[in-house]
Amino acid sequence: MRIQTYILWLTWGITVLLTAPPLPGQPIALPVAAQGDSYPFLRRDLNRIDNHSRGLLHLYRQLERLERGEVRTVNIVHIGDSHIQADWFSGYLRQALQQRFGSAGRGLVFPYRVAHTNSPLDLYSDSEVYWQCSRAIDRDPALPIGLCGFTLQTRDPHFQLQISLKEAASGLDYGFNKVTLLTDKGTAAFDLELSQRPMIPPTTGPVKDLYHEVKTGESLGILAARYKVPIRQLKSLNHLTDSRIYAGQRLLIRRSKVIDALPTPSEAPAPGSNILSLSQAGSPFATSMYLEEPTTELYLRGHVQRPQQSALTLYGMVLENYRSSGILYHMIGVNGAKFSDYNRAAYFWPQLQALHPDLVIISLGTNETADPSFRGGGFYAEVDQFVHRLEQYLPHADILVTTPPDAYRARRYPNPQVQQARDILLRYALSQDLACWNFYDIMGGAESISAWYQSGLAQGDRLHLTQPGYELAARLLYQAIIDGYGAYRSLR
Repeated sequence: MRIQTYILWLTWGITVLLTAPPLPGQPIALPVAAQGDSYPFLRRDLNRIDNHSRGLLHLYRQLERLERGEVRTVNIVHIGDSHIQADWFSGYLRQALQQRFGSAGRGLVFPYRVAHTNSPLDLYSDSEVYWQCSRAIDRDPALPIGLCGFTLQTRDPHFQLQISLKEAASGLDYGFNKVTLLTDKGTAAFDLELSQRPMIPPTTGPVKDLYHEVKTGESLGILAARYKVPIRQLKSLNHLTDSRIYAGQRLLIRRSKVIDALPTPSEAPAPGSNILSLSQAGSPFATSMYLEEPTTELYLRGHVQRPQQSALTLYGMVLENYRSSGILYHMIGVNGAKFSDYNRAAYFWPQLQALHPDLVIISLGTNETADPSFRGGGFYAEVDQFVHRLEQYLPHADILVTTPPDAYRARRYPNPQVQQARDILLRYALSQDLACWNFYDIMGGAESISAWYQSGLAQGDRLHLTQPGYELAARLLYQAIIDGYGAYRSLR
């Protein structure tokens, strides 16, 4: 039985949006459209965290110390699948907790747009060069998978990568003055220049012609999106009269050019920027830099000082305000992810330590149950491996387990395997003395996803929730956490 490390299983994500910090145990004011009492299928009487007094004891103590000013930050990590990647569930929960306890920043982010996948609405990313991408769900990823479940790599030394945060709907200020980059280190890594505004292009002279050898399944549209060039440019450079291309064909993507010299030397940092060398010793992945003033926009540019520097491999970055105290809430979500995908991710576990979590919320299980070959024994084994990895790398963190929401298969057929996964997670949490939030029963149990759909809370696939649905679920989880914390405080 586990004594010091606890888990609240969350098999999918939830978020909360508030307008004023509630007192401990005080219900969040919900808009009329999201009032739980208006939904007869919702089991608010079940909305509690089982075993919270033992499973979330470390979290409660840290929250109490935060309120007393004895610690500056409480770190929460939320791991999941497509219920999490869009950051509706986790985003609402982040904002609710930060409005209650204060905000220490936005937390872990990734340039999802550069990776050609959906991104949280408050996060924008862009780059003008090609980045190779691997995902945790790839059967044989070309790049090692790290903390965010995605990995990006560029071999273009003159890249510029933009990360921007939009204003939160809740009014929370996510300006950051500390940036922690998670990258490969060593003599082969590019140096990085950080700035709060776009930087000038390098003035090192000629850039070679860029070619691409077509692979099976690729089209001009795919290549245009990858290299960020118009299709008409590809046709013109390669004298194509139509859009047909074939595997093995060598296409010219971009002509060489000489960039005119600019008044500022190319290797001189822009005003307000900083140069990072990733060959330095220290943490094997993390490199932190402090800014003089908070910003919501960051630009990274590559620099080459030595001939062996050949690439930048990026696993994510943490944005925080080290002058503020409160909750730092990190979202890790990958569309289609399963427990097994994270279990085999090469760098996920060691990089997880860099977040120093006080609580880990696990939001997985939906994709396992969508597989017709689902087997309870195999699912249990993957859950057990995941939990023991958490205990190994994060021995002092609480872990929160929830059951997955009800779902249909192929939009039309009830899926009894979701209930089977719920049973396994509940039994496992009980056997390991873990905290557990049983959202499956709270939302109404078997086939309740149809009622959520009819009420505008679930999407047409009867698998994912709508934005109001994720918000409602996040509010329920927030209330369960606050109720548990209030009970803890009442016994002090």
